[in-house]
Amino acid sequence: MERKYKVMDKKIRRLTQTQTCIPKTNINFYPRVVNKTSIEFSDQEMELLNKGLKYNLGKKQKGWICNLAMEAEMAITMLPPSEQDYVCHQVAKDLKNYTNNKDNDPRT
Repeated sequence: MERKYKVMDKKIRRLTQTQTCIPKTNINFYPRVVNKTSIEFSDQEMELLNKGLKYNLGKKQKGWICNLAMEAEMAITMLPPSEQDYVCHQVAKDLKNYTNNKDNDPRT
């Protein structure tokens, strides 16, 4: 049994000596994200996009629906005045439907 361990130890030492050199190849991969729009993304946004499609953002923060409502309100103020009332009504209706469905859904 001791002989077997000596042979294995010898193999491991030989492998570690031969495989310690790092290959000096410079591989250029295609970028994960290609922005074909006129929208400029911040470094933080690009970092998130570069994590790929399977990246999970995690659990929603407490009070996220209030933040969503405020962001929607800010976006609505940038619309033409003739469209603001209609869009505001639609967003309020969708948020109300979401909160009602969330209260009835046992999974959340």
